[in-house]
Amino acid sequence: MDGHENVRITALAYGGEGIARRKDGKVVLVEATAVGDLVRVRTTDERRKVARARIEEVVEASPERVDARCPYHAQCGGCGLQHLSYAAQLRHKRAFVVEALERIGRIDDAEGLVANTVASPVVWGYRNKVELEPCRVKGKLALGLHAKGAGEVVPIQRCLLLPAGHEGLPSRLAGALGFALKDADAPLRRVGVRVSRTSGDVELALWTEPGPCNRSFVAKVLADALKATSLVRVLAAGDKGRREVKNVEVLSGRGHWREDVGGLRYRVSAPSFFQVNSAVSGTLVAEVLEGLGEDTARVADLYSGVGTFTLPLARHARTLDAVETAGSSIRDLRRNLSAHGLDAEVHAGSVEWVLPKLGKKDGIVVDPPRSGLGPDALDALADAAPRTVVYVSCDPATLARDVQRLAARGYRLVKAVPLDLFPQTWHVETVARLVAPLQKAQCSVKY
Repeated sequence: MDGHENVRITALAYGGEGIARRKDGKVVLVEATAVGDLVRVRTTDERRKVARARIEEVVEASPERVDARCPYHAQCGGCGLQHLSYAAQLRHKRAFVVEALERIGRIDDAEGLVANTVASPVVWGYRNKVELEPCRVKGKLALGLHAKGAGEVVPIQRCLLLPAGHEGLPSRLAGALGFALKDADAPLRRVGVRVSRTSGDVELALWTEPGPCNRSFVAKVLADALKATSLVRVLAAGDKGRREVKNVEVLSGRGHWREDVGGLRYRVSAPSFFQVNSAVSGTLVAEVLEGLGEDTARVADLYSGVGTFTLPLARHARTLDAVETAGSSIRDLRRNLSAHGLDAEVHAGSVEWVLPKLGKKDGIVVDPPRSGLGPDALDALADAAPRTVVYVSCDPATLARDVQRLAARGYRLVKAVPLDLFPQTWHVETVARLVAPLQKAQCSVKY
């Protein structure tokens, strides 16, 4: 065999690859395909249990398939599902959650527990933040995004995920930055752009290594190219993936970015995390509050960030503890609480270290990183004995793993709601509600 064959795509894997089977039953994974496609492929990687193949020709197109809008779709790793209709994207994202809960979480009735995916009202231009990577094209600075499955950067002129009127920022910024940083000794690591539909704020964050920089010159050049309300330089050291922030320099403007969600205005510093789809974030908050139900006497918000959930929880909880490790997020959270006259105890430190000191809880909201809960953090959560746990996850696999671990501690999954915070991609956010059997030791204190 010359490595070419025709296969029928029967399912979509989390990660966006189409799943097919050869006549001998071996699984073949194929990028950029849709369920129902009959495709001619060429094998690129042959393993004992699975093979990977590259599509050569769509012999018979699936009804789910649509024309990709972005000219960089074939190379860029950012929008791996844009060749699918939006309705199909929503169905598959629900299926990702169901499959993970069944296979990893060992939840027999997952199909009945997982709701339909909540759609985003905006499916292009929805991101309030895009991070661009520097690269060189014919010796000149360019900005781009990571290529599919590789460390290379795909230079881009525009990004259709940025809000209307800002799609061409990558091209405009590249030229200005090339001139502004031509004599800088500190290498440029990445460029963060935040655009708010609600406040009108536009922030540009230059992530560089520590070193001399003509700040006034850089600010003047970039002010002419981009009418930003905030221009900052984030000094980062060490491995790029760890984002070890040494300092943040305000070059011009406010020095922070503002966004409104659910009637609350949030102040967000450049290093701080904030949900990228503000149009769905209000629904996300509402799902968390609904999931918590009446267990609001003693509440903890773990991995609280700048307060996406802390602020609305503070309106309902009798007592509220927020736990966070990132210094910039802690400062933002305290300012956000103060600006709205809301009260919560903010604790700086890891969940596994702080939570055991906070006593029993009636309800806990947890929004961990993609890696999910570490064993010690999960033990600390279970030992706090909440009646209700609302788990916000950006990865179905780690959510399912932690649901299974919490089940071993007596918790039962009662509902999972996928939300599409990331249209055109295979990523999905999920709000899961878990409850523990009622026990006298877990009853709320009567006030």
